[in-house]
Amino acid sequence: MARLIANLPRLGITPSTCLHTASHLVEERRNRARVVRRRNIQARMTFDVAFNEVRRTKPDFATIFANNVAAAMHRYWAAKFPDDYDDMRMPAEWRDTYSGEIDAAMDEADYMLGRLEKFARANPDYRVMVIASMGQAAVEHEVIENQLIIKDFDAFMHTLGFDTADYEKLVGMEPEYVVRFSEAAGLERFKSRCEALGIGEQRPHLKPTDDRQTTFLVFQNNVSFDHVSLEGREIPLAEAGLHIEPIQDMSGSTAQHVRGGCCFVFDGRGDLSSIGEPGVEHDLTRVTASIVEAFGVDRADYMRAPVPSIVAAISGDAPAAALGAGGPIGGRSLGGHEAEVA
Repeated sequence: MARLIANLPRLGITPSTCLHTASHLVEERRNRARVVRRRNIQARMTFDVAFNEVRRTKPDFATIFANNVAAAMHRYWAAKFPDDYDDMRMPAEWRDTYSGEIDAAMDEADYMLGRLEKFARANPDYRVMVIASMGQAAVEHEVIENQLIIKDFDAFMHTLGFDTADYEKLVGMEPEYVVRFSEAAGLERFKSRCEALGIGEQRPHLKPTDDRQTTFLVFQNNVSFDHVSLEGREIPLAEAGLHIEPIQDMSGSTAQHVRGGCCFVFDGRGDLSSIGEPGVEHDLTRVTASIVEAFGVDRADYMRAPVPSIVAAISGDAPAAALGAGGPIGGRSLGGHEAEVA
């Protein structure tokens, strides 16, 4: 903590974020359920650091990724929009406790967008592009008391007979894990060993991406076993690198992804609404092509055609009639709740 405090100015974490974080920690002491909002604090601090570098170095192009809103939507949709469900399984007390979580996540998104808007107005050569690749909607769900995870990846792989030199653990998102083997034979052996591994009444689920790499899951909820089985042997859960993690907010996923993201471009110099297409749906993969085109870079052969309105908005080639008080170009968004929270 002392090292962090000493480096706050250099990192770019603002006094308002520090006060906001302190206020949140105090609120946690009063209401332990608010600990789930730490993901919002993490997103805000990360934004401050990234935005500080944008202001300091003035790059031609920069991206800042935030996932706290999506996380809140996945977990707490049933608390915010209980009428979306024919079969509501989350208790009323849970809904009351977490009904404000999506709004709290959106407050942090509003903070980020507000700072970006001011930057774009003060630096006319810059435009702000906001992309939400998809929407969310209610799904079947259940109260989640615990979840099986891999706590010690090397121990898990050792249980299956692999040395650390045989593989590399790559970045993944819980509960999925990604592993790349030094040779194709390693992946084939991994498949075979996973078929022989009994975790409760299930086996790991593999999704290979090429002949040496695979994503896999050991995902199970609400379990109580204390060992796994491998070729007739019983192995304690901890020895196998596995752990049953209690879920503090009792939530797994009450909403999941659906079609219908949104794309906005903001230009501090003018109103881009005349070239917007709020009622038109475009393929998400065309966004990258549009950015590349706007910067005058040749597209790779595999890329889809760009969206002309996005190219014009990013490159500053919007019609002169569109220049005015400053404003966004709208992109398509799903109707209903997604339009409110996306």
